[in-house]
Amino acid sequence: MLVKIALASSSLYAVRALDVLERSTHEIVGFITMPDRPQGRSSRAKPNQFREWASRERGMIPCYAPDSADQLLEALRQMQADLVVTLAYGRLVKEEALEKPKYGWLNIHFSMLPRWRGAAPVQRSLLAGERESGVTIFKLDVGMDTGPIYRQRSYRYGEDECASEALDQMSLLGADELLRAIEMIEAGVEPTEQEGISNIAAKIAKDELRLILGLKTEEMMRQIRAFTSNPGVWFIYNGQRMIISKVKSSSEAVPSRDLVEHNGSLFLGTEDGSIEILRIIPEGKREMSGSEFVRGRDLKEATRIE
Repeated sequence: MLVKIALASSSLYAVRALDVLERSTHEIVGFITMPDRPQGRSSRAKPNQFREWASRERGMIPCYAPDSADQLLEALRQMQADLVVTLAYGRLVKEEALEKPKYGWLNIHFSMLPRWRGAAPVQRSLLAGERESGVTIFKLDVGMDTGPIYRQRSYRYGEDECASEALDQMSLLGADELLRAIEMIEAGVEPTEQEGISNIAAKIAKDELRLILGLKTEEMMRQIRAFTSNPGVWFIYNGQRMIISKVKSSSEAVPSRDLVEHNGSLFLGTEDGSIEILRIIPEGKREMSGSEFVRGRDLKEATRIE
């Protein structure tokens, strides 16, 4: 059966779901995304990543950016979608809009609900030291990630895997499970109500991104993995901000809070060892490897960071 589908997102992770839907028997009738917002230091409004991608790569598909509940209803009326699939759309949807499509709204969520509800489930999971998470496909309701579940699949994090790497892999799993959820809807299968303890996966705050020094290796790795590579954890070296973009745990003995070069590699000391900084972005410069960073800098003697 052909289902007319609209995709609602403000994230590039939704492209994986779109790829799967475009290869299916279903029809994409439009996109819904957030309106342009000021980004960075400029006050000029800019499109989000998904809207920018959609206009460049799928310009023939209508893209709506409603700024109110009434505008969202009008967009749904024009698209005449049977189903809306959403992933990181960016706002709660009111009941009238949820009931507009024949089959409602399906959400792709990166947690084994109800474990982590909210904007940053993978980041909060890694920060809590969890080794596993998963993907949930559920029917959207007026609550925050509280709707009944169609499909779930677990995911085990790699040893030093960061949030952005995990999201890349989980978006693939979510795309696969999405088609199975649509098949369940077509077959008239009812979703299952959520059960269990939930936690709020709050949006990432700017003050969480400064590296907490004086921690043990595992604790420091949690913070770095959770917030890498976007937006990225940072520290101060020689008065400049350094953003960490890739690390791995290390047994190299380095004094806590010290940055040091050893055998051409870059290490940061923890309370019980060190982490190796594989990729770093110095303030005002491009991303580079740890070995590139140490060249031309005197790090034979340990340097205290802030």
